[in-house]
Amino acid sequence: MASRNGDAGTPHPKRLLIIHNPTAGRSWGWFFRDVATALAGLGCDLTIQTTTQRGDAEDFARLADYVTFDAVVAAGGDGTIGEVVNGLLSRDAESPIVPLGFIPLGTANVLAAEIGLPTNAEALARTITAGSRLRCYPGVANGRAFMMMAGGRVRRPCGEHGIRVVEKPDRQRRLCLGGDPGIAAP
Repeated sequence: MASRNGDAGTPHPKRLLIIHNPTAGRSWGWFFRDVATALAGLGCDLTIQTTTQRGDAEDFARLADYVTFDAVVAAGGDGTIGEVVNGLLSRDAESPIVPLGFIPLGTANVLAAEIGLPTNAEALARTITAGSRLRCYPGVANGRAFMMMAGGRVRRPCGEHGIRVVEKPDRQRRLCLGGDPGIAAP
């Protein structure tokens, strides 16, 4: 079976490292259990590492033995996914590229919605184990990777043209968002 990124015959993941954030979304525990049960029913060998504090997901992803696992699954919200992505990207350059799956458990699950992940546990388990792979190119800001959006602090209004965003702290170059995109703020 060919995948979206063109690697024909890529084996489907069966040995999964699931990095689970139990506090994501606060009420999705039942969905996580249903997806884990469905994955096990599809013959997957699951290793679940549960986060207890910020940074755990990144550490788990960075330190995992990827000879043992066919794929990593981030079970949490957009923040958990971000940590796992940063952990995977901070690994040694010679490390194998490991597929990343998602079990969306957060409040908004923006990335999961944008890439069209199923909201049914059995369908999601089938997607993780046998779905097409999608090549992703994370953005990087201040040394941190992100999959969807990056946030920043607004310093002060830019009059009738919207918001002033400072690109460089030395104030030599600024952009004005909102209004005429060609307007440069002084």
